[in-house]
Amino acid sequence: MIYILSAVYSFIASLRIPTIFLWTIVCLALGTSLSDQSQGWGMYHYYVGAKYFEEVGYFDLYECTITETTPRRDLRTYDYRLDDPDCTSNFTPERYQQFHDDIIASEFYPQAMIDKGYNGSPTWTAIFGTLANWNIITPHNAHLIDIVVLVSALFFCVWTVGWRKSAYVALIVLTFYGTLDRVWGHYAQWVWLGVALVGVCQLEKKNAFGAIMIGISASLAIFPMFLMLKYRDMKYFILFGVSLLSMLTVGFANGRGLDGYFEFIDNMQLHSSYVKEELCCNVGLSHTLTWSQNPYQDYRLCFIEWNDTCRTSYTRGTNPLLYFVTLPFVLTSPLGVMHGLLSLSIYYYLILAVIPIWYGERWSRLILFINVVLPMSVIFNVTLLPYRDWIYYLFFVAIGAIHVIQVIQSAVGNHQQGSYTQIAQRYVSDKIQRV
Repeated sequence: MIYILSAVYSFIASLRIPTIFLWTIVCLALGTSLSDQSQGWGMYHYYVGAKYFEEVGYFDLYECTITETTPRRDLRTYDYRLDDPDCTSNFTPERYQQFHDDIIASEFYPQAMIDKGYNGSPTWTAIFGTLANWNIITPHNAHLIDIVVLVSALFFCVWTVGWRKSAYVALIVLTFYGTLDRVWGHYAQWVWLGVALVGVCQLEKKNAFGAIMIGISASLAIFPMFLMLKYRDMKYFILFGVSLLSMLTVGFANGRGLDGYFEFIDNMQLHSSYVKEELCCNVGLSHTLTWSQNPYQDYRLCFIEWNDTCRTSYTRGTNPLLYFVTLPFVLTSPLGVMHGLLSLSIYYYLILAVIPIWYGERWSRLILFINVVLPMSVIFNVTLLPYRDWIYYLFFVAIGAIHVIQVIQSAVGNHQQGSYTQIAQRYVSDKIQRV
């Protein structure tokens, strides 16, 4: 199978796809995917969770949602509960009624309470919770934020890096199997991505304002800070740091002040420890190298059956040698560092939308090929989803290995510059950009 896939990819990678054809696909994908419908699951967690954060925080959303015994996850332990609800939050009667009106308006359904609660950062909460409380955003128009931000970011990419690279950016976002039917319909869930894309585009054009945008994105979703590893200008790091600290200060308006930050840290520690044992949606080097299978359909059945079998356990460090052999390659690229050091949700693989901006077209086509093959394999009953983390991991290793080769070639070139200047300069040309 791997030889067949390699042969197919080699053929595809050799093609020069016309830009007009790429944009035709983008327009068709946008036309069929853009929706004016909210998705109850995400809207309930992020709209309601942010608007009433002062009352429910990170741990009481599910307990305060219901008034009678209903299966739900205990957000302080991640165990499932089937007992009487215990809402200890400080609602006024009017606010409590409004809370339940918004739950209904968000198209909530009980099965949503087996997820992992509301996980927006304090800065995200302060901004989008305020917009909701001021009634600027309602459950009926909340889904428009992602559409406006992502489409605006796409056209900003066109303006800065050109039509062709921007088409690949759009296609990577729209074809990613982990967000099929999930890109639209949420409440500001992808603002971090739009802001990060704008920041990367600006930095690629040597515009220092891009570092400020990366700082904003990092305050919303934390992990985009790793994008700054590609830019080594101290001026960029200073602007990034000032931007991030400023946005973290904004986060104190989350409704719970400093306590909101402490709760966020506790919530993320619990979340991270749990996803490392989860069958479906965990990513990262520590998970990948254990070769843990991901039977997605079995994971979905866990939700339907209301039990705790979604959690699994597996031996850490199945082959410690793999860490020593492959980690240096992974850590030589910003995306590899992110993958190597963190345990993230599968949705954050969308950060790979920066690939067309950073690297050559061949790498963009490879990501598109992966995006298509993973879901299509399910249709033909030869699912590759259990191996998705290895597929992406090998992608990071390939980029990292080329970075290592470039460093070696650069060192050789510098040594030879005295007598072979032109040859050395040609020898150390950026092969990633070239392909």
